[in-house]
Amino acid sequence: MLNSSNKDTTQAMILDLDLDCFIEGIARHKPDDSPRLDDTEHPPWNEDRFRYFLEHQCGLSKERRIPGKVLTYHVEAFELWRKLISTHQLRPPFGVVHVDAHSDLGLGETSYIYLMTEFLDLPMRKRIYPPKGTGYLTSGSYLAFACACRWIRDLTFVYHPERSNRPDFMWLHFKDFDPSSGFIQLKKYNAEDFKGRPLQYLKTVDAELVEPQIPFCQICVNDYENRHDIQLATISQSPGFTPPAGCVNKNETDFAFC
Repeated sequence: MLNSSNKDTTQAMILDLDLDCFIEGIARHKPDDSPRLDDTEHPPWNEDRFRYFLEHQCGLSKERRIPGKVLTYHVEAFELWRKLISTHQLRPPFGVVHVDAHSDLGLGETSYIYLMTEFLDLPMRKRIYPPKGTGYLTSGSYLAFACACRWIRDLTFVYHPERSNRPDFMWLHFKDFDPSSGFIQLKKYNAEDFKGRPLQYLKTVDAELVEPQIPFCQICVNDYENRHDIQLATISQSPGFTPPAGCVNKNETDFAFC
């Protein structure tokens, strides 16, 4: 996929879009197979506004088509990256611009327990195939697992304009347990540290393993302006978090994707 663009992938940047960032309101804590949202309660952006974001804020264009793929569920991004890496079409670590109503770092799930105990204990070659499902790899945690695979060089979270000050981060995954630190830094602990204790307890014990720091920043979708050369873009339909009117298909993205 990426080889067709004849670009150097040593510093690749991926534009990782979710349609739930382009509707009114935010749906939270739902599984992927939830019913679609109501069009009247969560109307999507009109086409002109969406295209302005893609063309003017992200720099996509008919004249500079890039490889792209429409996904149904956002967890499929992890699987796509794995496939491209395994076929030598994408070289990690790469940058990710994550445009989404959610950070997808595991907040509201229990996957952090598996990731911070068993998963980080695995050698790198085995981390690329995490189990899927509740408590493991999901659309709400795939970026944390991608970080654990050391695929991500830096992460920019472009968030929904109605997010307000409500936190959307699994604070355990940040340097010094602080989302304002500017770095993701995953840590491994003993499973016993999670039994019958509040999560704040982890601040009082030493981690068994500390992963490399990953630069992290965030900005509202209304203010984002891309300054990178994008090598790959994906759009997740996320049906449980978007109304039917917010759905796109491959034909509707042909102006930018090859």
